[in-house]
Amino acid sequence: MVDADGQPVSDLAGAAVIFTSDLLSSSGEIDGDGRFSLTMQREGDGVVPGNYKVVIVPEVVAADDPKFKLRKQPLPGKYTKPSTTDLVATVEAKPNDITLTIVRNKKRAQ
Repeated sequence: MVDADGQPVSDLAGAAVIFTSDLLSSSGEIDGDGRFSLTMQREGDGVVPGNYKVVIVPEVVAADDPKFKLRKQPLPGKYTKPSTTDLVATVEAKPNDITLTIVRNKKRAQ
């Protein structure tokens, strides 16, 4: 997974990436290089070939965790719901290397 500048989304490390369709879903965790592997039932078993919407769920930390800090999410909210995401992927019946591109919100001038 990369941003619009082609840089790995290392700030999303620990977030879940979920491929979802009307019939099923598969998920994985984004690593520090912006890469992920999908799992349906057993670790690394992938996903059934097909067309998917892709959502990203930022890392969740329990409020009672002593390390808890409310931080600004580095991800536009549209990517967090199947109804609003514009990320899509087609998985084929072969090893797949899918690159997803995240477009970040523009920073406001101060």
